[in-house]
Amino acid sequence: MINAQWKLVDEVRSTIKKSRTVPSGFFISLTRRLEQVLSNPSAEQLGQLRDGLHGVLNDAVAMAPPPVVQAVGESTLDDPIAASYILGQLSFAHQLVHSIREKASSKVLHELINNAKFKPYILALTTGNLSGKDLADLCGRAPETVSRNLAELREHGITDFRREGTSLVNFLTPVGRILSECLPKEPKIKVGANLSEAKEKIKMKTANEFIGMPMLSKKA
Repeated sequence: MINAQWKLVDEVRSTIKKSRTVPSGFFISLTRRLEQVLSNPSAEQLGQLRDGLHGVLNDAVAMAPPPVVQAVGESTLDDPIAASYILGQLSFAHQLVHSIREKASSKVLHELINNAKFKPYILALTTGNLSGKDLADLCGRAPETVSRNLAELREHGITDFRREGTSLVNFLTPVGRILSECLPKEPKIKVGANLSEAKEKIKMKTANEFIGMPMLSKKA
């Protein structure tokens, strides 16, 4: 049994055993949960996901006809069964990427990352994972302000955090990384650089307002 977030996987295993079918909408729901776990890739969550999906796969393999099992992993599109497997893999990968990209195309999120209140955090986190203290130093803001602002960014799925030893480090989610591509890349800020110098560079960047920011679809 895995945690509540992945209860879906347990329910699917039960359905497969009872009716030998995969519930309608399962892969769309799985895509959304994968997006969540990829935004915060803790070893515990990834382990739970691996074990849960491994169980679903084993159950399905045990019930599938032998020719189908033999076709899994084949690379030819000439065989109808192998072709169905390959197309299924490609379709799921496309659904996952589409889900992340669709969220990143949100007008609200574009406006958010260009807001002077949030832009310095996005720019700083493009250099790597940073603690709240690092962000406070780099952006010239009080730790309490940084904490509130990061909470808003997490609510929109742009940043997240995880524990590394005794510290909490912040990072851009897949959606946040896509959105950050719309921000200017120069001058670059190096993690570990003189904080006062880095802070001035961030201020220089955020002082330049964007006009007519290109839509992500035009970059594809």
